[in-house]
Amino acid sequence: MSKLIAFDTNLYFYAIDTNAGLKHVAASALLQRVGRRLNIVPLQVIGELINAILKRNATLLPAANTLIDTIATLAVPADLDDLRLALSTFKQNGMQF
Repeated sequence: MSKLIAFDTNLYFYAIDTNAGLKHVAASALLQRVGRRLNIVPLQVIGELINAILKRNATLLPAANTLIDTIATLAVPADLDDLRLALSTFKQNGMQF
């Protein structure tokens, strides 16, 4: 079974924020390294990304539109089973959900 990776909203934010210095470089490199075949984007992340851009730096909206066009094909809505599995995984590993 292939493993899929879902990233936090901040990673996408820094990937488009060219003024973020090393965070931009690291985020962009990570997304390139993982590529499209292993990366899924929870639908919620797209909404959070737009919200973060509007709050932090609205001038990034054009770049966000380009990124969203690219990642939209990877977007997947989470269902209840996904959320239960995520919660279980977080509890088993002592992580905050």
